[in-house]
Amino acid sequence: MGTVASVIVGSASIYTGTADAYATTAVGYTTEGVAFEYTADTTDIEVNEETVAINRAITKEVIKMTLSFNEATLSNYNLAVIGADDDTPKTIKIGGKAVNTLSMAIEGTAPGGTSGVRIIDVPKMSAVGTVGTSYKKGEKNMIPAEFECLKPLVGDVCLIQDLWDITIASGTFAHADTKGGYRVAGEGDAADVLTDISGGSHGDEIILRIADAANAITVTHGAATIVLTGAVDFVMDSRRDWLHLKYITDKWVEQARFDASA
Repeated sequence: MGTVASVIVGSASIYTGTADAYATTAVGYTTEGVAFEYTADTTDIEVNEETVAINRAITKEVIKMTLSFNEATLSNYNLAVIGADDDTPKTIKIGGKAVNTLSMAIEGTAPGGTSGVRIIDVPKMSAVGTVGTSYKKGEKNMIPAEFECLKPLVGDVCLIQDLWDITIASGTFAHADTKGGYRVAGEGDAADVLTDISGGSHGDEIILRIADAANAITVTHGAATIVLTGAVDFVMDSRRDWLHLKYITDKWVEQARFDASA
């Protein structure tokens, strides 16, 4: 039998931002939501001694976001056109411009309940394809747009994570065995220090990110149950930062991290 709670229904929120930074500006209304596509070109590795390929190599990868902006603002036109410039107020200049890059994030409901969020985070993209709009009586003036990923300065090309919102209380929060990641906020929606994570079973693994870059979360080594690489605290001050911990015996031990400012 399947799991009803794992079925996702509904649209997602779409955010854009500066390339190589976490996207935080909501694009507003869209039509038909947003489509996320991944495609890869491959080549077979063959040898004379075998009749089937012994391996396969990826030669090209494309990550694409497709959507239609319902809000026909100049800022959305600027996002949709690869060679646009909006450095003059209330004006979009098209033609002979540099490639316009941006970041994009999709945030929708994660499987298992409305308290979880699935994040698709692409730190660097550019528009591709044709952009066309029409003005017709009784019809919406939509801006269709396609975006494809580019290699960011640091970090992964695309990151997909399921996170649950959690708030620190007196330096800690409680882990639930069914949760694999958390978007951590400080107590009182302020910067905070995480010294302990209660709960956990041997082998559990979690991902930590932060809810608000303006309120940094400092994860401390050795104060209670958290063991960090190099015995050095980790200040998470970017929404692109993440920390991978694994519960081993009675401690949450660092496995990997990404520090966007490093």
